[in-house]
Amino acid sequence: PLLAALQGAMGWYMVQSGLSGRTSVSPYRLVAHLAVALVIFGIAVWTAAELSGYSKTRERSLTPRWALVASLAFTALAFLTMLSGGFVAGLDAGKVFNTFPLMEGKVIPAGYGAMDGWRNAFENPVAAQLHHRLLAIGTAVLIWGAWLGAMLRTWPLPVRRGLAVASAVTALQVMLGIGTLLLAVPVLIAVLHQLTGLALFAVLLTLSERLRLAPV
Repeated sequence: PLLAALQGAMGWYMVQSGLSGRTSVSPYRLVAHLAVALVIFGIAVWTAAELSGYSKTRERSLTPRWALVASLAFTALAFLTMLSGGFVAGLDAGKVFNTFPLMEGKVIPAGYGAMDGWRNAFENPVAAQLHHRLLAIGTAVLIWGAWLGAMLRTWPLPVRRGLAVASAVTALQVMLGIGTLLLAVPVLIAVLHQLTGLALFAVLLTLSERLRLAPV
């Protein structure tokens, strides 16, 4: 109830920033609103995974403990990537550079350091887009690498299946992200990109819950 109330309050606080003197909401308030929503969503997914009745014996006993650490790290990276996407949306940064993999032929595009200090990372559309790209690509590569490692080491089938699903959703998410970028943010593809981000977050949370009792 407290988180739901906080989410409602943050929603009003966010909308209020666009009611006076501007036609868009504050990116900071938008991301704060998104963060609370993701926390609520994450708690619901974790609780559902706990109540699913998944066996906590043999499959977990055959999985190394570091697999849980990796899964939690992937989940955190997915969370941060979605928050960085909030800044991209709030700054309308998706329309700044519409090329991939480079940004108008450069890895570090012109205008990246246009602002001073920490504000550059959160208020500069060029920096927001680059950071979102780097987080997304880095997260995808790590997830695909973990899936390949699980297959080569013949980890328990449920773990391999979980990583396989995460890898497939990640591939779809990356394709939708690239499509959103190249097509200058069409609404339908952008919404699908957001939905697959939530799906990946849910898959990684479920996998983490299933691995949490793996032995050291």
